[in-house]
Amino acid sequence: METEKKKRIPLAALVLCTAALSAVLLWTGNSRETPAALSAEVNGGSLRTVCLYGHMYDPGERELSLPWKHITPEELEEKLPLFPRLERVELPACELTFQEQMKLQQACPTVEFLWPVEICGQVFSSDAETVSL
Repeated sequence: METEKKKRIPLAALVLCTAALSAVLLWTGNSRETPAALSAEVNGGSLRTVCLYGHMYDPGERELSLPWKHITPEELEEKLPLFPRLERVELPACELTFQEQMKLQQACPTVEFLWPVEICGQVFSSDAETVSL
């Protein structure tokens, strides 16, 4: 009878995979952990990555660019607190209503949000200082 060789996985790789999986489970709703509890559990008190719209981000980011149309303010309100240094979020293609934008701004008052603004059929960023029509 032959003995099967077991595949060895380095402990460091296993720890990184576990941290990434925990972050993904949090965002897919498969974890009952709060972001703070998960953060304390992974990497000695801080997340290594945050999964946001299927992309992995460093929680130390100061600026995020999220170029997707279908962004919900509820999802951002839930996830943006995991970026403690966040100062600016660019949303160049989002289709949020004015009320949704204001709700998000109230939920994250220290973050500058850049939205698309349509003027006379042309789209500009909300931080545009001049426009040509």
